[in-house]
Amino acid sequence: MKNVVILCQSDYAGSGCQVSKAVNSVSEEFYTRHISLSKHPWDFPHDIIIPCHCYSHPGAVANKLENYDLVMDLIRSADIINVWNNIPTNSDWSGIEIPLDKPIVVTMTGTEYRNDHKVLNPIMKSKGWKLVVQNPMLRFKDGIDSTFIPHAVDTKSLIPSYIKMTGKITTYFGFAFRTSQEDRELFEKHILGKKEICWDNASKAISHKEFLERLSTSSCYYHGIKISKIVGYIGRSSLEAMAMRIPVVTYVSEKRCMELSDGKIGEHIPVLSSSEETLGNDLIKIIKDYDFSYDLENRARKWIEKYFSYETIGRQYSKVYEEVLNGK
Repeated sequence: MKNVVILCQSDYAGSGCQVSKAVNSVSEEFYTRHISLSKHPWDFPHDIIIPCHCYSHPGAVANKLENYDLVMDLIRSADIINVWNNIPTNSDWSGIEIPLDKPIVVTMTGTEYRNDHKVLNPIMKSKGWKLVVQNPMLRFKDGIDSTFIPHAVDTKSLIPSYIKMTGKITTYFGFAFRTSQEDRELFEKHILGKKEICWDNASKAISHKEFLERLSTSSCYYHGIKISKIVGYIGRSSLEAMAMRIPVVTYVSEKRCMELSDGKIGEHIPVLSSSEETLGNDLIKIIKDYDFSYDLENRARKWIEKYFSYETIGRQYSKVYEEVLNGK
């Protein structure tokens, strides 16, 4: 059994700990330990938390914290290090020194890589590190070779919801993005005066468990259009809603996603892709057109089971670990 340490910075959506659980649930070759470098309000079930200083999470330097020796022991004994949303050469971000002679996988999920890929690519290429992206839209034309692996979704724990037609819409506008206020204002504009709609704004201060509980009683999940146009793909919260058979309204660049996803998400993304102009009508359609919503949510659940389950993603990551371990 080979040991893998998944070392996560800026893992707001909990994608690192989900991949860790996915690999451990299916692999007989690899065992992962997941380490979070911050304590986040969504309160994911991290294996180890060491809330140290990095540029997005000001705090103590790692070697001043209680878990530092444990973390360093795990890193030194690891056969593979999977760094989440950062580059291992930059020890200033945490005070954690990563042995660069080990096989290294770098996973990028969003903003950090979207903003800095032109700077980061030459470093990763010169080191020969394997790059994994969790959003196909991060495979830039001027980028280095990457492997796209979707988010891991716990399909066994996320039980389909059958509470429908309540008119309740749960929302998320991406609190870490500059578009959050714009998305909120756009949504408020479109639901103004619509008595069919009950709005539940998922605050950043609630736990992930509470978010799922609130989501389970919703007729629809809306992920802000303006943030989605930056991302161009489906976020973790939308995937979890789809696993629960909650129809999703958002924006997605489907054609481009399909071109870049290597067939790993099929041929269609079963959401209602909306726009600034059609949002109000789209929300009403989801709430009032039962047949349309029923078809969409059924297709969504099947899509998640096929392409995002722990078994599917665990095997895809195990293949990447095997490749990097063998120097490929």
